[in-house]
Amino acid sequence: MLAREKEQNPLTVDQEQATKPEAPGEKTAPGQEQKSSYRPQFRMPQELISGLEIRESEIPGRIDWKELFGNDRPVETDIGFGKGRFLIEAAQTFPDRNFFGIELMWKPYRVARERLAKRRLPNVRIVRADAKWFVAERIPDRSVAVHHILFPDPWPKRRHHKRRLVTPPFVEELARTLIPGGVLHLASDMAEYFEELTYIVESAGRFELIAESTIDPERDILTNFAAKYLREGRELYQARFRLVGEGSG
Repeated sequence: MLAREKEQNPLTVDQEQATKPEAPGEKTAPGQEQKSSYRPQFRMPQELISGLEIRESEIPGRIDWKELFGNDRPVETDIGFGKGRFLIEAAQTFPDRNFFGIELMWKPYRVARERLAKRRLPNVRIVRADAKWFVAERIPDRSVAVHHILFPDPWPKRRHHKRRLVTPPFVEELARTLIPGGVLHLASDMAEYFEELTYIVESAGRFELIAESTIDPERDILTNFAAKYLREGRELYQARFRLVGEGSG
């Protein structure tokens, strides 16, 4: 994971609470406070979302990163960004880099979108999309400095293996979209699956391993999953690969 360069405040999501009005016929005992599970749905103002979120329909072809971000700084992707902790802290720590997040699942996407919108980070854009499709169809050749794929779903049951994100064809797409010498950053909490991930990448013949280590909260920027797993005492694994071979410089 990205090494820390400065301390960050813990991330929180501000939530307003409200008490549901007492319905006709309902009585509350004297001195007893009425309890309710009702919570109003928070709606993020559209003006905060509009500069952050892009939609598949708004991109007819390959992305023009300079047009999207308004500058030509290096682009890093966070593929499957979940609730956005890594994406937020990375963007805050490295304001001279652009970060593009891809997430398909609606619930974590919505949480991350709210967190990002409140912070108004100028160097972050996100899209809700299938990562395999989006990388293959919308990201240009040789345009990304770093791809982060942190704690992808291992889909442990054999009949679900076809749903795994990191496959040989996808690794080829990642290689196509990286700049010469670009980096692929992987992480997992499962030792066996981590070995499989590194094997798939190395077997492609497009990358060389440049670093492998366990995740250190004093050094690395954490995802929500990483923070949770470290509290549980799990050992977490990460590796960085550099693009080599044809066109890599």
